[in-house]
Amino acid sequence: PDVVWVEGEKQLFRCQLVLDSTVATRDSHLHNLFSQAERLIKANSPSTSPSPPPWNDVLTALKAAHAIKLSSLVAFLPTILNQLFELMTVEKSYSHDMGYQIVKLIVHFVHMIHDYGRKDLLDSYVKYVFNCVEFKLHTVLTAPLHMFVDPSQQDFLLGHKFMQYSGFFFDIITKSMAQYLINTGRIKMSRHERFQLDLLDNIDKLVSTVEPSYILQQPMQTHIFNKNLATFLKSCLSFMDRGFVFRQIRKYLDKFKACDPKALFDFKFTFLQTICSHEHFVPFNLPLQANKIIKETEEDPAKLKLTDEFVMRHFLAGTLLKQVEQSLREAPQKRRTALGVLRALFTKHEHDDRYR
Repeated sequence: PDVVWVEGEKQLFRCQLVLDSTVATRDSHLHNLFSQAERLIKANSPSTSPSPPPWNDVLTALKAAHAIKLSSLVAFLPTILNQLFELMTVEKSYSHDMGYQIVKLIVHFVHMIHDYGRKDLLDSYVKYVFNCVEFKLHTVLTAPLHMFVDPSQQDFLLGHKFMQYSGFFFDIITKSMAQYLINTGRIKMSRHERFQLDLLDNIDKLVSTVEPSYILQQPMQTHIFNKNLATFLKSCLSFMDRGFVFRQIRKYLDKFKACDPKALFDFKFTFLQTICSHEHFVPFNLPLQANKIIKETEEDPAKLKLTDEFVMRHFLAGTLLKQVEQSLREAPQKRRTALGVLRALFTKHEHDDRYR
């Protein structure tokens, strides 16, 4: 039929369609990141052999991804993090440098999410979404972390952001370690055989790099990092060789001196309090089997003294008592802090039904 136009085909309204999808994105930076990551991951797949993208293209995509919009980041957060973590495990000669760039990008994303007030998105990702599809993720993820706490690094703002949000990375590493042990069956192996030496070297390098002088520059961020590191090492006591973890604890505590200001003194005892809050603190302090078998009726006077041998045989309790003993020669405020930590530990175990 004939159409009669009103008012000479005058435009009455305009219809505009906007893409709203969790599959496709309108953000060009995010699209480019996904494209480069997919090419590199496919190039590493044994079933396919396309040529991998040049490293400069991948590096450019990672740097440009800092311009991803917040709306795109929130909508695609699980997919973005999964892709970046998988990208870290790609077997290429430049994967170590890539690891640093990826962690740098994730720090930026985590900062954006925190500023947006949606930390719950990160917590939900760690708890419900993250899955260790690649068994070596915890190893490659720990490799570049020492660079962010190195006092000689030039980007201090980046280091401070990493310290503030380090709990997210430690949570991912801890869950990756746990899933690795369960999925591979290595949970049944002895503790010193469960993980590769690369992981131990990375953790050792991270602990060795932290300096108290750097801690004082940003007290708030480093206070968070100090507690997050203690929580991570406390979790490591449940998974790996405890002798190695004890050595890391001692190495970290050796960085603090008796003449340190009150801020560093508080850091030290916050670290100790977090470590000693492990649910198996009492079994950890049971004496190791001595080289010589001593009769039960024979008394050993050294057992009643806070000697180096006592600290070695009862490491966590001995270390805490040794630090408290040293604090008794300090100012009243320091003594109050040290004794408060010891009293809180006594109170905790006094109400523990397992030891009544």
